[in-house]
Amino acid sequence: MKKIIFRIILMFGLTIFPFTSKDQTPVKTSQTYLSDKKLLTIGDSLTASCVWQEFLVNWFGFIWSKEETLQGKDHHSPMAIGGTRVKPTDEKSIFMRAFDASFYKPDIIMVYGGQNDRDPGIKSDKDPFNMPADIVAWEKPYKLRITNDTVSFISAYKGMIEMLMETCPKAKIYLITQIRVRADVGMVGKESMYGNKYKNVVRFPSFADVLNWEKTERLPKVEYIRAIGRYYGLPVIDLWNNCGITSYNAKAFYGEPTYDCTQVHPNEEGYRRMAECMATYF
Repeated sequence: MKKIIFRIILMFGLTIFPFTSKDQTPVKTSQTYLSDKKLLTIGDSLTASCVWQEFLVNWFGFIWSKEETLQGKDHHSPMAIGGTRVKPTDEKSIFMRAFDASFYKPDIIMVYGGQNDRDPGIKSDKDPFNMPADIVAWEKPYKLRITNDTVSFISAYKGMIEMLMETCPKAKIYLITQIRVRADVGMVGKESMYGNKYKNVVRFPSFADVLNWEKTERLPKVEYIRAIGRYYGLPVIDLWNNCGITSYNAKAFYGEPTYDCTQVHPNEEGYRRMAECMATYF
């Protein structure tokens, strides 16, 4: 019951810090059953930030390695690299690096991928279904350790999860959805390394455009990750619904927007809120 109440409070965006002391310093909880469990976090820049993991380590006593996360160890892949996709487009992809997860002997694996995967390619062009559960069930898991840009995000994600279940059979696997990000109305984009796509363009003329962008471009991946979790019977940490960060209050939890009128990397308060949400699932 306490867990349900806490999730409801977070969902409505109230700022509370159940795992912190009065001076906002994280303190360990009494949940000793998680102490000394090996935590492995797999993903892109939101994982490579190495911020939310520190909160969980302090609260629960996990064993977690920043070296394994950022550099890799004993010639094995790092578990987090910024700008990477789940799709096996290259050797740095989340899919390809996840093959090395078993070498780190995890008890708990948290997979946080999909931020950089975009259409076309989220699902197969031949997928005949419309509902997320049906779409996910139809897509065949891709499990070859070979780069392949034609594989869909869903197929790669399913193959990655099946591989992790097979190579780390004793590990508890958690999937993490995307989170709502900051998008500023009327901000004029600037020229960037990506060319002139957003140069001198007002990307979001109104707040309705922000909400439509979240709904059409970002929410589908959230729904697919939820469906993949249900398909394999794995817990899904739903940051989209349960962390309390919304399109209305996101400015308080993110830094300044970048060239494309958005900011996807939280500030410390944003990462703390993410970690608080994650903590309710343990």
